[in-house]
Amino acid sequence: NAKASSYTAIFNIAQIGETADETHQLVNERINNVKTELMATGIKKENIVIDVISFVPVYEVEVQKKLFSKKYNEVPKGFELQQNIHIQFTETNHFEKILAACAKNEIYNLVKVDYFIKDIHLIYKKLQDALLKQIEEKKTFYKTLGFKLEDYDIRFADDKYCYFPKDFYRNYQAFN
Repeated sequence: NAKASSYTAIFNIAQIGETADETHQLVNERINNVKTELMATGIKKENIVIDVISFVPVYEVEVQKKLFSKKYNEVPKGFELQQNIHIQFTETNHFEKILAACAKNEIYNLVKVDYFIKDIHLIYKKLQDALLKQIEEKKTFYKTLGFKLEDYDIRFADDKYCYFPKDFYRNYQAFN
C-alpha cells in the first residue's frame, strides 16, 4: 500500500481531415489547448508528451452500378491521425483537472493511468525486514510447541510482486 510518487495518464486522440496538413492542424490545435489549460493549473510543459500512433489514409466505398453487376471501389476520403497524450502528475486531485481539460477539447478516450513509486527497492527492503522478523517469531513459536525445525525440509520461493490499482481491473476494448 505504498503511495505513488507520480502518475501518468494516457489519453488517445483521433482526428480525421481531408488533407494531411488539415489533419495535423486540427489535432495540434486540440492538443495545444489542453497543454495551455494544464500549464495554467501547475502541470509543467515537460510533463506532457505526445506519442504518434498512426497516420493513415481513410477510404470510403463507391458503388458503380452497371446493368448486370455492381462494383465496389475504394476511393480516398482523407487522413486519420491517432496520437497518445502522456500527462505526468503528482497529486491525485490534478486528475480531475486533466479530465476536464481533455473533455473540453473533445478528448475522451482515457487509455490508462500508470502509477510510479520512487525508490521501490527501499519498500521491498522494508518488507523483507518485516518478513525476517515474522519468520523469527514463528520459529520461536514452533520451538515452544516442541517442533524441531531441523527435521523438516524447508523450501521457499523468492519472487517479488508489485500490484497497482489498475491490476485489479479487467481489460476491455473501447467501442469505436
